[in-house]
Amino acid sequence: MITEKFLPAERRLLNRRLQLYGTIADCAARTGIHRSTIARVLKTGEASQTTIDKLRLYMNNKSKLEVNR
Repeated sequence: MITEKFLPAERRLLNRRLQLYGTIADCAARTGIHRSTIARVLKTGEASQTTIDKLRLYMNNKSKLEVNR
């Protein structure tokens, strides 16, 4: 399994996006990643390449949704 790390700026952005109550569960439901895996990524900043790609896609879609408000 190939692991990849988030850049520090990406990790801070992900932490900010997932701080609110229930957002980790929402992210898990939309991406198909287990909540404990998301929590581990928030703590360590690294995961498999597939997981990182899904989280990056989630962050990009989330930021587009916030711009449209």
